[in-house]
Amino acid sequence: MGNIIKDLKDIVGFLNNGVVGSGGINGIGHVPGAGNNNFLGGINASTDRSVNSKLFNQLMQFDQTTCARIQPFVGGRFVIIVGQMAPMMQQLHPTASDYMRILFTSTIIGVDGFADDELDVEEVQALTAQNSYQVVTKASGNTQSLSLTFMTIFQGTPIYRYITKWMKYIQNRGSGVSSYPHLTAAMGNPLEYHEGNHSMTMAYIVVDPSMRYVEEGAFCYSMVPTNNQASSILNQTWGESAPKQLVVPFKVKVITAAQHEAIRELLTSALTKWTRDIALDDEQVVINDILNG
Repeated sequence: MGNIIKDLKDIVGFLNNGVVGSGGINGIGHVPGAGNNNFLGGINASTDRSVNSKLFNQLMQFDQTTCARIQPFVGGRFVIIVGQMAPMMQQLHPTASDYMRILFTSTIIGVDGFADDELDVEEVQALTAQNSYQVVTKASGNTQSLSLTFMTIFQGTPIYRYITKWMKYIQNRGSGVSSYPHLTAAMGNPLEYHEGNHSMTMAYIVVDPSMRYVEEGAFCYSMVPTNNQASSILNQTWGESAPKQLVVPFKVKVITAAQHEAIRELLTSALTKWTRDIALDDEQVVINDILNG
C-alpha cells in the first residue's frame, strides 16, 4: 500500500509541476519564490513544447500576447474570384458573361459540397481478432460537386436565363447535339466541343475577418452547372411574395490550398489584389451626388 501511495504522489507531483504547478514545462513563466504563479509576461510566443502549458488551467491575464494565442477561427467569410467564364459563353454572350462574373463575386452567399480528405483503412485478417491489424491502403475524398447559393433570384431572372443557355449550348434537348461549336463557327471563331470550352474556373478563398490572410481555399475548375433550378421559377403559389434564393449545383474539380502550396500562393495573390482594388471601403464611396441632389 505504501508503494501505491508513493506512486500516486509522484504522479500528482509530476502533473502539478508540469501543468498547473510551480513553473510549468521547463519552469517557463515561473517567478522564483512566488509559488504557483502563472507569469504570462515571461512567456515568449512559440510553437515548441515550451509554450505555456497552463493556459487553460489557471487564471489568465488577457493581455495582447494571450489574446493573439487564443483568437479562434471565425467562419462565415469567403471571397469568390472568377478566373474565366466558359469561353463559349464569353464569345456568344460577352456582356452577360461580364455581368455574371460580377454576380458570382458579389451575390453568392453560400458554398456547400466540399469533401474531406480521408485515408482508407483495410484489415489484415489473422487467425484471431487479437492478432488482426489495420493498414492504410489509399487516400480518398474527392469533391465532385458544389452548390452555390445566390442571395436572390433577381427580377428579370438573369442568373436563371444565363445558366439555362449555358446548359442548352452544351447539350441540345431536342437532338442531343452540342450547338456552341456551330454557333461560334458562324461568328468566325469556331470552338471545339470539349470541357475547357464550356466550363469555368474560380478561386474560392476562406478569409480571416480582415480579409488579409487565406485561412483555406480552393482553385475550382472544370465547373459546369448541372441544374438550372427551373422549378424555383415555375413553381409558384399565389400570394407567396417573399424573395427566393437560388441554389445552383455545379460539377467541379478542386485543388485546395492545404493540398498544394502553389494554390495557396495563387489565392494569397488574388486576395491581396481583390482586397486592395475591390473590397468595400466606405470612404471611397462617392455620395456627393446624393447629398447635392
